[in-house]
Amino acid sequence: MGDLNVPRAEAEALKALDTDVLSDLIDQCIRDERPSAVRALRLDSCGPYVASRLRAFEGALAAHQKAKSTKKRAETEYDLRSAGSDLMHAVHQMKHRVATE
Repeated sequence: MGDLNVPRAEAEALKALDTDVLSDLIDQCIRDERPSAVRALRLDSCGPYVASRLRAFEGALAAHQKAKSTKKRAETEYDLRSAGSDLMHAVHQMKHRVATE
């Protein structure tokens, strides 16, 4: 990830974030097909990398909501779960980076 330092505000936001809660909220969003649960965590304050993964998750969620056919729902559900996994991975990476700095 290079020698870039994580800004203090982003580092504090990442330190305050409980990854177990995030995982539960991502699962809830997938079940409810609504992004409102993760929005409460204000992940956009965790830096551009996490924010971009959050936008990808929200986009996958929107695509899944729009899907009508069984085949398309299965495809979009896979993409949605993958985007949720990517979001969790991004948070874990950034928390590890903050811990090592």
